[in-house]
Amino acid sequence: EMFPVTPPEGRVEVTDKAKMTRLVKKVALLFGAEMVRIAKVDQRWIYRDVDIPHKYAIVAVISHARSLNNTAPSHFSGLATGATYSKLKFITTQLADFIRGLGYDAAYRETLGTNPEMLLVPTAIDAGIGEFARNGRVLSPEFGINMRLRAVTTDLPLEVDKPISFGVHEFCMACEHCATYCPAN
Repeated sequence: EMFPVTPPEGRVEVTDKAKMTRLVKKVALLFGAEMVRIAKVDQRWIYRDVDIPHKYAIVAVISHARSLNNTAPSHFSGLATGATYSKLKFITTQLADFIRGLGYDAAYRETLGTNPEMLLVPTAIDAGIGEFARNGRVLSPEFGINMRLRAVTTDLPLEVDKPISFGVHEFCMACEHCATYCPAN
């Protein structure tokens, strides 16, 4: 459980949403994120019976160490995935604490495991991280699909990023390499 953190003088007044958005992204990058984008929370991407009262989702991205991913299936690739998720947990919990320190509500959101709260693929697409790829993941111009995502939701006033389009759907429908070369078909 996260503890409420409010500065003694109260909530920081946000007079410039663009400036606050830049600050939040810089803080997430300082904590170790490689990319940070923001979307409005879309209730279609929230699991049934989960209440997320916040307006914004801050999505943090970390890429995998490709050299270790290329060893799959092995303990090295499993450890690399675990290390990536650990970094994301650190980034998002610290970011949520930072935002609560400004006097606004914020929460790290689980997307896997026994208590998932929200779907990150459509949230990441809404935030402009990438496009939906044939394999069911987000494909970004910067990382391809070699990345993991986590989110912090908040009521801190922020500017949202726009979805991007760079031809992934058309490319995937023509390429089909992932379907052709996947060991599981």
